[in-house]
This record gives sequence, C-alpha cells and structure tokens, in this order.
Amino acid sequence: PLLELEFHAEVSSAALGAVRDGTFDASFYVGELVHPSVVGLALREMTFRMVAPAAWADRVQQADWKAMAALPWILMPPMSTHSQLARTMFREHGVEPGNVIEADQESLIANLVVSGVGVSLLPDPLALDLQTAGQVCISEKAVLRGTLWFIYLRERGNDPLIKGLVEVLRETWALDQPGTGKASLPPRRMAGAGEPIVGTGIKGT
Repeated sequence: PLLELEFHAEVSSAALGAVRDGTFDASFYVGELVHPSVVGLALREMTFRMVAPAAWADRVQQADWKAMAALPWILMPPMSTHSQLARTMFREHGVEPGNVIEADQESLIANLVVSGVGVSLLPDPLALDLQTAGQVCISEKAVLRGTLWFIYLRERGNDPLIKGLVEVLRETWALDQPGTGKASLPPRRMAGAGEPIVGTGIKGT
C-alpha cells in the first residue's frame, strides 16, 4: 500500500539497458529478449503498419520498394525497436531510406505523417483509426509484428515488487500461464492508450 511507481519514457534499447543495470526496476518493452539476464511477461503481439499522408495514397500504392525508400521517413532513434523494425524491412528488400527524420514520440510521428511530412510505421489500432478518419493511407507492402513485454532482471523474479507487478499485469491482461519469458500471448484485442512503442521504465519507491 506504500508503494509508489515512477514511469519514464525511453527508446526500447535504452529501457532494456536501464533494466539490465538496475536503473529501472522493470519496463514495458517491444522487441526480442536476447539478454539472458532479462526475462519478461509477454503481454500481446503488436502490429505495425506502413502509413503515409492521405494525399500520397496514389503515389504510395504505385511505388516499388526503391521508390518507397526514396520518400522521407520518420523514424525513432536508431537504437529503438521502431527504427530497427523499419531498417530490417528495408534490408530484406535490398533498399535503404535516403532521407530520415528523427522523432522520439509516437504522437509526434503520427502528427508529422498526418501533416504531410513523410512516411512511418505506426501500431494498430492507431494506424487504422487514422486511416478511417481519412488522415493517412496505409501501404499493404508490409505488415510488421513485435511482442510487447513487461521485462525485469531474472535475479529479481522473487522480489516482492516485481512479483506484485507481474500479478497485477496477469490479472489485467487475462494471462493464464505462469512463468517468465515464455508466457502465452492473450487473444488479440485492441491496444489501450498506454501501450508503448517505446520502452516505459518503472521505478518503485
């Protein structure tokens, strides 16, 4: 009852690093868990769509991958999962973006796309909502996916703070299977407003 939580927004890899070095007690994180010292509770699978300004619809639908890469792209910093997803997508098609505009917040990226600045990746349901509102168009060239995790140090798995947070998340997300790192994903459901595409670090005080 005396527990207070602090939330800090960070790009994904920075949030992961902060959990590893103990700066954060835990974090929400989108991506792959590759460090043995970090485990996590899988919350949901996130879908990312390629979005462009609504006025670019014909241009985008007719573009090949070389033409798509030549458009201005709005990406999070290179260390972020958002940027890594996009750059992996480009490499798989043998191209690289020539003009990258960096932005560190999902809301800013969405506003820049809507304003006609460039192309980016946005998660559902935001991408679909903006398309329905006529503010963006969605390219069907690629649909990318990543897992949203709640991560923490393996050695802290029995820490009362971590156990309490995991218990609350299991109840909130209706997760059935116990364990860490291999939790089954719940049925697909719409993302809440707080679901991040950047890491959200948590500190208990």
